[in-house]
Amino acid sequence: MKIWLIWFSYLLRGLLGRRRFIPLTPPNVRRQRLYDRVGKKWVRFMIRDHDDWIQVEHIFLNDEFDLTPTARTKEVERRYRELLAAGKTPLIVDLGANIGLASAYFHQAYPEARILSVEPDSGNCAIARQNLPAAATLIEAAVASHAGSGDLIDTGRNCGFQVVEADGGAVRFVTVADIIAQADTAEPFLIKIDIEGFEEDLFTGDTGWIDSFPILLIELHDWMLPGRQVTRNFLTEIARRQRDFMHFDGYAVSMASPL
Repeated sequence: MKIWLIWFSYLLRGLLGRRRFIPLTPPNVRRQRLYDRVGKKWVRFMIRDHDDWIQVEHIFLNDEFDLTPTARTKEVERRYRELLAAGKTPLIVDLGANIGLASAYFHQAYPEARILSVEPDSGNCAIARQNLPAAATLIEAAVASHAGSGDLIDTGRNCGFQVVEADGGAVRFVTVADIIAQADTAEPFLIKIDIEGFEEDLFTGDTGWIDSFPILLIELHDWMLPGRQVTRNFLTEIARRQRDFMHFDGYAVSMASPL
């Protein structure tokens, strides 16, 4: 019952013009439909259960990736438009794409961008293939600081899977450099990272790719893995760079200064 009350409150606020996205489909319906008041278009995607709908709430109804609160929103929009005006395609990389909802959100915000969505779990990928826009390419793999392989451990939270390195593991590793290489001539613009603690590994080795992306959004997982200090490598790399650092709800935002 609680999730229905939450859905109804978002529906009411959307109809009153207080939210960008209006959730017109109840949370128990697999084929979800939202109305984007800003873009004046429908957004459609598939979910499996209430856990997936919680992602809908965070990403669309709470605008989790909305950069307006940073006070640099005009600068972000200007950078996006400058890339387009120069004949370049902005590149968005979604690491830990899950069922593709964050990639779908970024497509609404930056419709001319190319999106590379990286997700290691085959079950999530099966749904993501139905949800991703035509501008997105799905890479079924885990991102790491090096080539190799690993296995997945189900965390039990919203279909999130932790990656553990394992020789001969079922999941192949790709690096951010590998991913960028698949983008052809697209220009790095934004990277989103939500990899359930494996940021501990990602921010070791070659981290020069950080400087390629003016905007970096990351969910940090010290809260989930106490005592391991999985955030330390990320903070070390960011601290040595000329970038703004902000925190909004569950995500940290790092922006080049200037973009």
